[in-house]
Amino acid sequence: MLNPAATYQTATTRKFYNARTETHRSCTTESVQFARAMLDKSVGVETRAALYLQAAARHNQLMTEATENQGCDRHMFGMQILAMEQGLPMPLIYTDPAYTKSGGGGNFVLSTSFVGYTSVYGGAVPMVEHGYGTFYKIEPTLITTFVSAWKSCTETDAVEFNRIVHECLVEMGAVLKASAGEARA
Repeated sequence: MLNPAATYQTATTRKFYNARTETHRSCTTESVQFARAMLDKSVGVETRAALYLQAAARHNQLMTEATENQGCDRHMFGMQILAMEQGLPMPLIYTDPAYTKSGGGGNFVLSTSFVGYTSVYGGAVPMVEHGYGTFYKIEPTLITTFVSAWKSCTETDAVEFNRIVHECLVEMGAVLKASAGEARA
């Protein structure tokens, strides 16, 4: 069973003066459709590859928007802090369970960050008790991952999560290679 989760990916806004980051919400309808297709053995290679390309295009579109400061999370966070600092009544959206479940207020189940193509490594703790913190680095022949989870949580297992990520990457690579081979045939 596939349970989509509120997912945070760091989007840099460094091209703006004094900027830091914005949230790229990377769990999209397209990525869920692709994941479901990968789990469904009746779905063919070409369909899986096409769904991957759709998910990747949507991912890239949303990442571009976030790096252009077109996200909503930092704006929402700023309004929440302003209300707290000014002693104003907290707007109801910030106390709505749907806001929290969507990752609002730093409640993302999966927190991810790409640390670049350099020799830099990183890591972070999960944002919620039942979540994961994941940093990754892409090298010419290797993808390095760092996964953290709270030991006190029986719902999570960082070692198993990392194993599954590796398995999924291998399966995705096989689908894309097979699709490229079928396209040439």
